[in-house]
Amino acid sequence: MPSYLVIVLTILKRNYPQPTSNIQLYVVTWRFQSAEYQTFAAQALREYVDSGKIDDSFEGYERIAWVHTPQDGTGTVICRAESAAVLYRVFSPWRNKFGMSW
Repeated sequence: MPSYLVIVLTILKRNYPQPTSNIQLYVVTWRFQSAEYQTFAAQALREYVDSGKIDDSFEGYERIAWVHTPQDGTGTVICRAESAAVLYRVFSPWRNKFGMSW
């Protein structure tokens, strides 16, 4: 896979309903602490997508777009969430397993 390739896992959806609660829009950027962590996370991400879990939803969280930039080990998630606490709940498994900083 070329290093300049940006993998877009979820494309912006069309016709979003208007939020009915105090949900906020977030742009979350992240970085792997090492290339080794990125290698392990890439395999886990493939398994996550292949298993269909990418479509799972969390209470109070809605992913709009998810972009991974493998050439520099970073990425961005655009999402809606009820609070930062919800973001920690959603992202903490990846952070704990693969040394990602947010």
